[in-house]
Amino acid sequence: MEATGLTFMASLTGEIILAVFQLFVIAALFFMKKQPGAPEALRPLTFGFIFMLIAKGFYFARMFNNDPSLAIFEVTSFSLVMGMFITAACLLKGVKANMLFTLFISLILFVFMSYAIFVSAAAYLKYVVHYMSICIGFTALSIGFMPKRENKADYGFFLTSLTFFALAVVSLLMISGWFRYYFGTDISIVLYFLLAISILLAGANVLENKVDSLSEEVAVERKKLWLLVKASPFPIIIFRLRDEKILMINSKTEELLGIRMENLPSCKVSSFFDCPNFKEKMIARLERSKDVDNFDIRLSPGKVPPLYAGTWFSLSSHIIDFEYEIAVYSVLQDITKRKQKEQELINEASKDPLTSCYTRRFFEDLTRREIARSVHNHTDFCFVMIDADHFKNVNDTYGHDVGDKVLKALADTCHRVLRGSDIIGRFGGEEFLIMLTEITPQNAEMIANRLREAIGRLVIAGNNGESISFTVSMGLATSLYTTDYHTLVKAADTALYQAKNTGRNKVVMFTKEMAAIPAQ
Repeated sequence: MEATGLTFMASLTGEIILAVFQLFVIAALFFMKKQPGAPEALRPLTFGFIFMLIAKGFYFARMFNNDPSLAIFEVTSFSLVMGMFITAACLLKGVKANMLFTLFISLILFVFMSYAIFVSAAAYLKYVVHYMSICIGFTALSIGFMPKRENKADYGFFLTSLTFFALAVVSLLMISGWFRYYFGTDISIVLYFLLAISILLAGANVLENKVDSLSEEVAVERKKLWLLVKASPFPIIIFRLRDEKILMINSKTEELLGIRMENLPSCKVSSFFDCPNFKEKMIARLERSKDVDNFDIRLSPGKVPPLYAGTWFSLSSHIIDFEYEIAVYSVLQDITKRKQKEQELINEASKDPLTSCYTRRFFEDLTRREIARSVHNHTDFCFVMIDADHFKNVNDTYGHDVGDKVLKALADTCHRVLRGSDIIGRFGGEEFLIMLTEITPQNAEMIANRLREAIGRLVIAGNNGESISFTVSMGLATSLYTTDYHTLVKAADTALYQAKNTGRNKVVMFTKEMAAIPAQ
């Protein structure tokens, strides 16, 4: 009696351990289901193992309670297990199978098992039906998990197929009472442990195959994109938005930028364009719309072949997904002629056609911005008002065409002597106003006198061969007095008035005492 009890406890312990390892298998199946591209068959397969545990629960319950209803529930649960296993095997092989198919298979097995348990007098028949059913289910799963040819990573599927086949063989041997009693549970525990491991490996295979599939898709899409880019008659640049790294260009762009495809890893798109804060400006435009048109930009001199240096392009760009990166696809269109025409129109509107100096209104706009910059940077500047001495006499004596020559020569000398950062405007008639940027009063006075002397050395040819010379008077006002535009202009004009009234051909620096003197 004591030996029978020990045998019963050993059998119960073995079944509990087996159930634990079946839980491991269910956990491995849940892991595999989470992988992208996991087969649809995992759903019925997982439920199959869950119902296997439910059937085992009814089996344990019957050990302590011989209620016939428990046997019916056990048979029903076990029938559903086999139906789900065969359904999963069909789905793994690409055969359509649904819930009705599962219920049909389960019903057939339920009939056979019910007959073997509740009707047949042969007690041995129930073991035959039970283990033969398991054998058929595991064999079907073994066939279902056989690796597909198109899968490059298949070792996990192969081991799973092999383990299911071993479980099928063990199930067939379990029909023998001798094998079932001495080896069945121990071997099943080992095989279920191996099954959990092999399913985890199969899950890794699913992920690897998905990555390989996506890599192939990326390669195909890249090839299509490359063919499209290559065939384009326009220069095309594809660059990564986050760091401006150039990812792809066509032959037109290679010629334009003077780089080759193999040198792209070291190139950023902004390094080829004369555009400060290129990335920020592009992002700002793209935030408003995924498509950007008419983004005008100029090739940077010194970074591209001399033939294309300074060439203007219009970028038409839109966001694309390039190899899992946010990239910008940009088509470049040469707009240099358009820009030149625009510049000509700007010059016509902003510059005096005779002297090429800025018009009074445009001069005011430019100098107001420069004044604001100078105030922000705490730098000094000066205004210089210039007037040609006795200019009316030149016009009356030699004619207005000679007077125009005088004004043009005066303006040309200003452009030649002064710096590129200084702003020169024709204020009206023979008066010119100059803003000397970033300069002290002492240096401004020195430069003004240098300019006055250079103008005094000019000789203009008259219409009858006369040699005409002229002088200029200058009034100078500095930002130390004020930074208000109109006040500075008035101060420079007052200083000019003093220069004319005290002998002409001189430079007079404005002082506060002159503020009471009325302007001319």
